[in-house]
Amino acid sequence: MTCQSSAAKGNLASAAGTTNVQVGTIAPLTWSVCTSPFGPLNPQADTSTPWKVMANSYSNGVTSGYLSGVKFTWNMLTCTAKMSGRLAVKYTNATGKLDVSDDATYKLTVDTATRGCAGLLAPGDNWKYSTSYVVATPAGGTVKPTIVHAD
Repeated sequence: MTCQSSAAKGNLASAAGTTNVQVGTIAPLTWSVCTSPFGPLNPQADTSTPWKVMANSYSNGVTSGYLSGVKFTWNMLTCTAKMSGRLAVKYTNATGKLDVSDDATYKLTVDTATRGCAGLLAPGDNWKYSTSYVVATPAGGTVKPTIVHAD
């Protein structure tokens, strides 16, 4: 799946602690003009409970952690699938860039898939995901937020 664009709103904040410290939320999130080798794709993020940006480490202006509460559904032709899980995140203060991806620890899992998904994916499969967002405040602004994570 490839999307031409994606937009998210949320909050980022400085925090104190060692690991699993919430430093932000994301809600809502949308994708636009998504395609696959089989045709158009329609992903829908479930942010009714905002996704949480969690910090595990901070060094030299870079916060690393994960995004929890990730849930979304996508529809393609006769296939409808629901995914959930956690994704790895890295936020860089200097660039205002939030990188999101799966890795060995943080993955999305297919929860349900209709019969039309046979051969494409099945419940229990891991779903690869990666993207980057440029974070600015206020919405549409140019100021890059700064996260400071103190132990």
